[in-house]
Amino acid sequence: MHFAVHTRFRLARPGDDGALADFLSRLSPETTRARYLASIRLEGQALRRELARLLPADAAGHKVLIAEQDGIIRGFGEYVVADGQRADLALVVEDRFQGYGLGRALFLNLEYLAVREGIRTFTGDVAPHNLRARHLLRSSGRVLRMVYAYATICFELALNPAADTRPISLLYAMRRRASEPAAA
Repeated sequence: MHFAVHTRFRLARPGDDGALADFLSRLSPETTRARYLASIRLEGQALRRELARLLPADAAGHKVLIAEQDGIIRGFGEYVVADGQRADLALVVEDRFQGYGLGRALFLNLEYLAVREGIRTFTGDVAPHNLRARHLLRSSGRVLRMVYAYATICFELALNPAADTRPISLLYAMRRRASEPAAA
């Protein structure tokens, strides 16, 4: 897939409920299971609860970062502050955009925001079959601790304290341009 389309990262806002609902409806059952660690259908009341969770009126301690292309949400990442220096991390990318660095770009942008807020560690749970998420964590270059539980892998990932100095908004566009073939 050729990423000639500009990817924009921004924080979610209350008016994003329709676009987020559309995004969630495009996820395959496998991607939904990998993100939510359960086989759920995000429709009806379950969808309304998830949208209310993602777009709270008071977002203190909860950041939701959207990746969009041409105004269409292609992925989002979020963290919820657990204590002053730790936050739970979750990412999800639309199926046909997986494997092209969008999850990593979301991670790096969230790391940038978190470090600026004094967060030093991301924590979370990953489904054992979610090989892409496991690879992202292992290849992050950060200190990683993983504990295999019954049905999940619990992780702790030390954040890079220098992350608050990087021009993250340009990172994905620069990576994309570097991977595109040179014009003849």
